[in-house]
Amino acid sequence: MTAARRRSPSTSASDAPRRPSASASTTCAWSSTPGRCAAPAAATSGRWHRGNTDSIGNDGGETTVAVNLGAGRTATAITAAANHACAVLDNGTLRCWGQNTRGQLGQGNVDTIGDGAGETTVAVDLGAGRTAVAASAFGSSVCLRYGDASVRCWGSNTSGQLGQGNTAHWGDDPGESPPGVAAIKLSGPDGDGDGVPDETDQCPAVSGGGTASGCPAATTSDPPPSSSTPQTPAPSTPAPATPTPTPELTLSGKTLTFAVTLRARPNTKGCPKVAQARITATRKGKRVGRAAATLKVRRAATGCLATGKAKLAKAPPAGTKITATVSSPKLKTKRLSVTRR
Repeated sequence: MTAARRRSPSTSASDAPRRPSASASTTCAWSSTPGRCAAPAAATSGRWHRGNTDSIGNDGGETTVAVNLGAGRTATAITAAANHACAVLDNGTLRCWGQNTRGQLGQGNVDTIGDGAGETTVAVDLGAGRTAVAASAFGSSVCLRYGDASVRCWGSNTSGQLGQGNTAHWGDDPGESPPGVAAIKLSGPDGDGDGVPDETDQCPAVSGGGTASGCPAATTSDPPPSSSTPQTPAPSTPAPATPTPTPELTLSGKTLTFAVTLRARPNTKGCPKVAQARITATRKGKRVGRAAATLKVRRAATGCLATGKAKLAKAPPAGTKITATVSSPKLKTKRLSVTRR
């Protein structure tokens, strides 16, 4: 198909578009006025945000259309894929529109935005106190860099592009919003979830509770006796055995048992009643099974304890790795894994 020739409309210096974002069939740019989009291809997914599917820029006299970002709001960054687009606004929020087949608009559904009368853009829930810095729309997915430098992605995950160690889509089911997906671990895997990457964790199978080494903190011993006072040697006694921590995820046959301690998100109170577990089984790099379960949650001394069971379709063979992601809008997401020996 021959590409249509683009013509640039005249603009003043203050309204000159900067750093446009383009896909195969979409081009957007932003300035001191609201962002504008145009393309010669058919706007089949309402990606112009105008509440219809009319193409813009393929007829004489047509140039661009302004995107409604809200009263007084301007875009600081924009990104466009083939059929959806997002804009980071000057107040640190994010708005998206267009096709939503895999939940790439971050709404917990698959409803396209912008193709129906009155539809413009939708705000994306980033979580309490979180702000957006930069976004990237690609395929049927979106990745966002937050103000704290963390990165989260949502939408299609057919090739693991969400960085969760599985191929489960995120954002297409009710309750699935960006705060519920785990931030991508840019420093490498962290099997015990203590914040220390496995490559530097001296105790990779045991949570270190915040220590730099990744191992539990040692107990404080009594101070040494004064050299001026004679001391009678104390009888030697064997050191008490260190209790073995209870595994948070175990596999028996085709049954998975959860006993997961989760921490509450900032600015949230108490523990929710339930948490969701998404399970993926892989063997030799290929997915061989999926499952999901709803876990009961209660308050515990160290946080919110999520317990319950999930069943795979059949008992996995030796060498199968089971990865489970436990999440709730009020709790920090935690990844667990166990391998069938």
